[in-house]
Amino acid sequence: MLQAGKYLRITLRDEGAFRGLLRKVVRSGDPLLEVFACRINRESGARYVSYYGHRIEYKSELAAGQFFANKKQLTKKIREYHVDKNQEIYTKRSDTSKLEIRCRTSGCRFKLKARATKIGDTWKITEQDTAHTCTSEYTRIDHAQLTASIIADIIGPNIKENPTMSIRSVAHCVKVRFGSITPKYNKLWRGRELAVARQFGSWKESYNFMKLLLLGICDKNPGSRHLFRTKPSFDKDTGLVKQGVVEFVAVAWAYGPCITAFGYLRPVISIDAAFLSGRYEGRLLMACGYNAENQLLPLAFAIVQKENEDNWGWFLHWLRINVIGVNIFVCVISDQHKGIKAALKPEYGWDSDNFVHRYCIQHVADNLVQACGKDAWYGTRFKLGARKKKPRRLKEMFEDFAMQNPRCNVFLRRVGKVRPNDVMEQSNFDKIFQTCDGGYRFGIMTTNGSESLNAVFKESRMLPVAALVEETFYKCNSWFVQRRQAAMEQRDAGKPFSERVHVKLAKRWVKAIEMDVIAYSHGEGSSIS
Repeated sequence: MLQAGKYLRITLRDEGAFRGLLRKVVRSGDPLLEVFACRINRESGARYVSYYGHRIEYKSELAAGQFFANKKQLTKKIREYHVDKNQEIYTKRSDTSKLEIRCRTSGCRFKLKARATKIGDTWKITEQDTAHTCTSEYTRIDHAQLTASIIADIIGPNIKENPTMSIRSVAHCVKVRFGSITPKYNKLWRGRELAVARQFGSWKESYNFMKLLLLGICDKNPGSRHLFRTKPSFDKDTGLVKQGVVEFVAVAWAYGPCITAFGYLRPVISIDAAFLSGRYEGRLLMACGYNAENQLLPLAFAIVQKENEDNWGWFLHWLRINVIGVNIFVCVISDQHKGIKAALKPEYGWDSDNFVHRYCIQHVADNLVQACGKDAWYGTRFKLGARKKKPRRLKEMFEDFAMQNPRCNVFLRRVGKVRPNDVMEQSNFDKIFQTCDGGYRFGIMTTNGSESLNAVFKESRMLPVAALVEETFYKCNSWFVQRRQAAMEQRDAGKPFSERVHVKLAKRWVKAIEMDVIAYSHGEGSSIS
């Protein structure tokens, strides 16, 4: 508005319109308007006119004579005013030049009229002489004028700080602003989604921007790779293929430093998926490794529509070719999702001579508890036995289960089978027990790494996809900076190994110096006990 010492800037690129505007303002004699400043931007050809309104006190926030920068600001003010008063209205007329508002309550004489001033995009309230003669409904729960856009305005600063803001928190912010009014869940949800889109970009356009973002990242970060998976788009009416238009199916990406670093890690990767919790459904697939400190190193990401053999196969094939390498042997740890088990086969680049598949014992423990009586002891005892390296400890676990609940042993003998219900197929314990593993796990028994990665990107998974990709980039970048600094400090301190290795060596040294060496049978050799 132009009152209360506020400025309004109007942009005109046409010189004739610019001069006409000056003549109209000077000759209008309107006491509300006064030319405050005028300058010409010769570079862009734009003309800027700034108006300064006299300080005028109005009896009503919607009094006649008030000016607004555009129609959007006018309608927003009208809506907020009536939400505050808890009175509903409806639009009798609305076009490019005029606006007429009436009260929804029958018999109320409230009426507001406004029109475009033809001075830039400004609008002026021309008539509003009668206040509402109806009574506010204080028992009203929702309000017609409390739109998702207004809710987004209210929670905008909160969303910037906390993108995971719950619907309950959104409702609380609205209640603090407007009192007793509590919108329906759907309106609160749409308001939050709109606020997120304003902060982090449009949900729909984010898919187009994601391609430009990944191209820029790969261009500036050597070794980084990405791949989009698309399909033709068909016209719904004609059934013909739309030229120059494709539909998004999936995308996979990995950063150059992560790809390079994999050669220095233990040959073990953990894979998992997490839900995208924004406007559109989808899954975030992740593969990660572990450094010498057992810290996570994200290797690759993918966004797909759902978890199945096709999507997991596509991602794992791309992972094998572009990140791990074709001839590199690796141990894959995952849950027992059918899509993962079906995708780990030769046609996707996973031959029996270049990988082994192991299950996360936490997922097996959860399934064991659910299948055999929902007793937490079953899961605890299983995880204790699965971590043991001596066969006799595994035997003790089976004996305990035989005494407590024989169904546990039946369940565990089926877990590693290709066909769990085939009684003729031999049990495959190497997938779950470390004593039968052959050392391929390197002591990593769970997918806690990728599960932790899910938690790291919990907030990011609520954002548009381009913002999610950007967040993975900055997170990986910050980890590399921190860990490089830590490694340099270790080197400068004269420690050739990681801190975790030095701690283990120190513990074993203390244990070793307490041992006694007894020599016997000198003629045939010696033994150490």
